[in-house]
Amino acid sequence: MPSYRKVMEFKTVQAFDEYVKSQNFTIGLAPEIKTDGSAALAQPIEYKGRTIGNRWAILPMEGWDCMDDGTPSEFTKRRWLRFAESGAKLLYGTEAGAVMHSGRSNPQQLLVADHTKEALKHICSEMHRVHRKKFGRDDDLCIGLQLTHSGRYSHPNKADVLESKTAYSHPLLDKKFHNGPQNVVTDEEVGEIV
Repeated sequence: MPSYRKVMEFKTVQAFDEYVKSQNFTIGLAPEIKTDGSAALAQPIEYKGRTIGNRWAILPMEGWDCMDDGTPSEFTKRRWLRFAESGAKLLYGTEAGAVMHSGRSNPQQLLVADHTKEALKHICSEMHRVHRKKFGRDDDLCIGLQLTHSGRYSHPNKADVLESKTAYSHPLLDKKFHNGPQNVVTDEEVGEIV
């Protein structure tokens, strides 16, 4: 398998362009980014009947800084509001939120549940407000939330205690994570996850 240099090793676009050409790859690179609004990433895009204001996207994972009950903490709110002020118009999953307590990857992971609903609505409204204040509009801002269940990697109660939930037994993974039939969820539990 070929080994490639890391992008961060290149200090200039020209150095990266020379390397790309030496590998016989065809990648169109612009020597500089236009700041007059005509750059490719500055262009709006249509998706499912709505306009997203530009092509900049943010896709974070778990911040692991929510409250024990899964509600957003002040750290979570601050991070999300910074996303909204960034200029990116597609906040594709402000966080990976667990769909149930047993599926949390960490005891401080966001939980999407009845008791967190109002906090999530409020922070989303705040994100729209700060974005609108800075950029003059928010109708082209798209905010999403990534839904997740950590399955065999679940640590819902203590960060150092694995409490796997698996959809099926797997000989190699069961051995690695010390799982057995007791970790396999029932068809009813799969329905609850969905």
